[in-house]
Amino acid sequence: MNKLLAAGVSASVALLVYGTAWATPLSQTLNSVGVYGNVTGATNDGGNTTGGIGVRASIYRDNFLFSANYRHDFGAAFQNPTGGDTNAVNVKGAYLIPLSENFAVGPYLSYQYTRFTLNDANSGAFHYSNNAIGGGGYAAFSQGPLTLTGNVGYLSGVSATYSYTNGGYRQAFTSAHGSANVLQLGVQADYQVSGPWYAFTGFKWDRYMHHGDFNLLQGNVGLGYSF
Repeated sequence: MNKLLAAGVSASVALLVYGTAWATPLSQTLNSVGVYGNVTGATNDGGNTTGGIGVRASIYRDNFLFSANYRHDFGAAFQNPTGGDTNAVNVKGAYLIPLSENFAVGPYLSYQYTRFTLNDANSGAFHYSNNAIGGGGYAAFSQGPLTLTGNVGYLSGVSATYSYTNGGYRQAFTSAHGSANVLQLGVQADYQVSGPWYAFTGFKWDRYMHHGDFNLLQGNVGLGYSF
């Protein structure tokens, strides 16, 4: 029994050391910055489709992946004659274990902030801001100039702020009860165009779950630079 235990511990340590020391081709894409254009749409009744822009960045060192993404949509997520916009920030921290030279998987933790804005006819605006924290699973695969990444996760709503602004006037209140949980799925394809330059496209699905659930679908196309 002791010999089996010792062998198991030795194998586990060897796997961790091997994975940590292994500089995989994935690092060529996972260490990068990028800009993109996107189309976002809410699929529920009253949902709206709008365009936007975003920036992303990620760092991959010793199996640890840290990424950040910011997106601004120029229109409201829901139909509104006076318009609006949406702003979102997502950050992730993952630990990826290489299962082969080109494939790695692992868990991640994530925080996401989203602010939905609907303008009113009196030059004011209603805002709903949601904060959610959670985690999930992450996978990355690289073959030649192509790199595929994907994640599935669940974020728990921790707080939400409802506010109204008009000129210098602002009224707001924050409530943990009003926050939404978020089920999310994302896939991304990066293709090496020339040297450190990559073209990429991706799809993301966020399901906000509260009193009235709604689905937010996002597609993007952009250009990235690896370092």
